[in-house]
Amino acid sequence: MTKQHAKHAWVLLLLAGVSAPTMAQSNLSINGVVDQGVRHTSLASGGSLTEVSKNWDNRLGFTGTEDLGGGLKAFFGLEMGFSADTGTLNGNLAFDRYSRVGLSGSFGEFFLGRFYSPAHVAAAMVDPWGVEGPAGNFKYTNANAFANGNLGGVRMSNSVQYVSPTMGGFTLWLAAAPSEGGATTGVNSSRTSGSLKYSSGPITITTAFDRADADNRFWLVNGSYDFGAFDVRLHYSASKLAGSSGSSWLAASNIPVTASNVLMVGYGKYDDKGPANADSSKFTVGAKHYLSRRTNLYLNVASEGINGMPHRQTMSEVGITHSF
Repeated sequence: MTKQHAKHAWVLLLLAGVSAPTMAQSNLSINGVVDQGVRHTSLASGGSLTEVSKNWDNRLGFTGTEDLGGGLKAFFGLEMGFSADTGTLNGNLAFDRYSRVGLSGSFGEFFLGRFYSPAHVAAAMVDPWGVEGPAGNFKYTNANAFANGNLGGVRMSNSVQYVSPTMGGFTLWLAAAPSEGGATTGVNSSRTSGSLKYSSGPITITTAFDRADADNRFWLVNGSYDFGAFDVRLHYSASKLAGSSGSSWLAASNIPVTASNVLMVGYGKYDDKGPANADSSKFTVGAKHYLSRRTNLYLNVASEGINGMPHRQTMSEVGITHSF
């Protein structure tokens, strides 16, 4: 066999997905969520709106790992968000949801790039809707902090993050992002976030913080207990932002009625300590019927009262979610 033939054979070997004995084992997966529903909202300002929308954010992701030997692995993740009703991408970022690369091993995980803040993930843990869509109690589990540009949103760009291995039920997650010469406040602020979670049997307790410079701070404490027939989830958080501050609490439960049917209920209140005094409260009830492990039908109904608005805002929606 000539050198040229040997080169062609090696290329064909790689294209066929066959690894040479000296090459590390790797895998690649494509995953995502497609969610569509019909929602009717009676607006707090008056009037109503009927739209084709979604409960869970639609996404398309690519993830992969490479076994480097000795328990060490390299991994990456890329995920973009899109609107399934129009087919358009979210915003002007190709991978707006996350884009990261890192290493994992006995030391835990270390990665760089754009990813969720540890505090946001901690907040989402107690919300039966995962703070997704209007059915979720996003405002109450986050005290408006993540919705405010001063904390840069639920994700951290330019971040360096570390997740420890779980030891004695405790897991530590730390993240930091430099401003890279950007504004001292706002989405380009230098930012730090972290969480400490304890999980043992039916009980989980988490505390977390998020900080952008000196004027924007957020912290929370969560607790949940799984009784089997249902769970109880409790949350308290407080934020101090540039020009405003607030605190919130949430009580919720996830109730598996049968193997394929789940009920969800949540009630939260937000106390706005800023000049707007936009106190609010929200009650949500929902149900999911699983057609399979990856496909479910959902129904959500929510009612929200906002201080200073002439009406309560109510929302009802029905839809389908497919994950892959």
